[in-house]
Parts: sequence; structure tokens; C-alpha cells
Amino acid sequence: MMIKIKEERQKELRIICVTKIQNRSFICFVNDNTFRLFKPQNDTFICSETFIGDNSAIRSIVELTSKNIVASSSNGTFLIFSQDRKLSQIPGHKDGANCLIKMDKSHFASGGEDNKIIIWEEKDKGFIERYTLTGHLFPVKILIYLKDGRIISGGDDSFVKIWVKNNKDTYECYMTLRGHNEGITGIVNVEDSTIISASADKAIKMWLGYKSLI
Repeated sequence: MMIKIKEERQKELRIICVTKIQNRSFICFVNDNTFRLFKPQNDTFICSETFIGDNSAIRSIVELTSKNIVASSSNGTFLIFSQDRKLSQIPGHKDGANCLIKMDKSHFASGGEDNKIIIWEEKDKGFIERYTLTGHLFPVKILIYLKDGRIISGGDDSFVKIWVKNNKDTYECYMTLRGHNEGITGIVNVEDSTIISASADKAIKMWLGYKSLI
């Protein structure tokens, strides 16, 4: 199904990023600095709510709970929405946030232009920086989270990194997968020990047991 967004003056708008949320609904950021929440109605989707942004480009959106939606901004901050109003704006990455992943109802992780991965924890009705992961040499562009707690990241440094939580209650880089020549553009976790990565070098690599096969 194709969704088109038009203003009353019939000017077509461009959807920058979109994420699926509960009850078959989805939320998208549009180039007019608004977030549009679409809910299913019969055989189509209807815009039920509109959120106003902060005049910065949004690069990623994630739903933490049915009430909390987090968006990463190109100015480095995070916008946290609840229902039809902005809850808060928290500082994030120095040079802009690129990607977000939900870990659980009270934690999310972000990758930034400052080469860092930050894990955020909800505390006292706000969010604090719980962990900061360093190791990428260039901006972090992709994050995925596995059910066993591992985080997989891809950066403009051409590296794919696997992060695990150690017995000191912090995260460390368990392994760095080297094989691409340019920045990572996509990562898919197929199985517990199989990763597929895509790169700007026009190569797709499959890592079985974290060894390159293709």
C-alpha cells in the first residue's frame, strides 16, 4: 500500500524516515518539520496526530513504549514525545545522532557522528547516559540489538563491531569484523552467529561464526 502526504495546497511532501509502532500504526518524519502518526482505518491509513519538530533534520525514530517515542536529531539532541506533546529534549551526540535502537522499555542506544555509541536509561522520568562505547574511528551509522544483549554496529570506518556486556557491568567490543573497504550501509542478523553486511564498496559479505564467507 502506498501512502502519499499532501498539504491543502496539494504540495507533495517528502518522508525522511518512518518506523512501525504498536497496533499496526506507524509514525514518520516529513520535510515540513512535522511527525505524522498514521493509524489504520478500514483498508487505508489516516493521520491521527501531528507532532512539531525542532527545525532540525530527523534521522531515526524508535518507539520505546506505547507512550514514549524517541527521535534523533541532526543537531545531536533527542526529542521524546508522548501522545500529542513533546515531553523533553535531551542532549545527545556532539555532532549529530544517526541511528537509534530500542533495547527494552527503559533503554535505547544511539550511534553518532562523534564515533560513539551511547546507551540511555530512563530514570526519574528522564533519560541519562548509562554507557558510552568507543572504538569506531568514524561516525556510527547502523545499530542492531540482539535478544541476548549483544549490540552490532557499523560505521563509516568500514568496521562491523560486536559489543557484549561483561562481568563488570559495562560493554566492551568483543570482535571487530574487517573486510569492507568503505563505510557500512546495512547489517542484518540472520542467526546467532551469522551476520550479513553491506558497504559503500558495493560488496555484501556474510559472516558465519564471524568469519567472512563471501
